[in-house]
Amino acid sequence: MAHKKFRNQMYAPRNYRTRQENNIPLPLPLSEQARGSLIYKSKLLFNHLPSDIKSIENGMLFRKKIKTLLVEEAYYNMKEFLVDRFNYTPD
Repeated sequence: MAHKKFRNQMYAPRNYRTRQENNIPLPLPLSEQARGSLIYKSKLLFNHLPSDIKSIENGMLFRKKIKTLLVEEAYYNMKEFLVDRFNYTPD
């Protein structure tokens, strides 16, 4: 069931690989409160991660790569993270 503050959207499954295949669908927020919610922000941040990190299935390795990315880039705030285009090179 969709949250009241988000417009319900349908997502058709794809039979081919795309750059956004590991992204989490983001609902269209109808209010500033919805845009500031933890669920919306966490999906937004995840979708902005580099593809090689998003595709990791091992939880411990995922945490390690996230920590490495954040320490190497030293973002001051979330906006800075979202603007970055990742000159990040995986190990």
